[in-house]
Amino acid sequence: MIVIGIDIGLTGAAASLDGDQARIADLPVTESSAGRRLHGRGLIHLLREFGPAAESAIVVIEDVRPRAFGNRGAGQTNSMNSQASMMGSRRIVEAVCDIGGWRVVVVQPQ
Repeated sequence: MIVIGIDIGLTGAAASLDGDQARIADLPVTESSAGRRLHGRGLIHLLREFGPAAESAIVVIEDVRPRAFGNRGAGQTNSMNSQASMMGSRRIVEAVCDIGGWRVVVVQPQ
């Protein structure tokens, strides 16, 4: 089984592990009228290189979600725009995986 991990975000990357073979690549990004965003078509091509449709693969992503802004502690300095961008990126990744037939496993951030 191929395991693909995706660090969601505009500066994120994807990595795959298939037995003893590992690969890594930056996530594809495109410009739109609303600014930069993940490129869905580019992402599906990347994932197909990592785990062709005929092979069994799972995609692991972090459970990114909006966080409260009150009493900011370490690691909670994201602006509202940054959080919205992360949620949009997550939805693009989930949609691409759904279309490509890859099962998504969501893990909690540590």
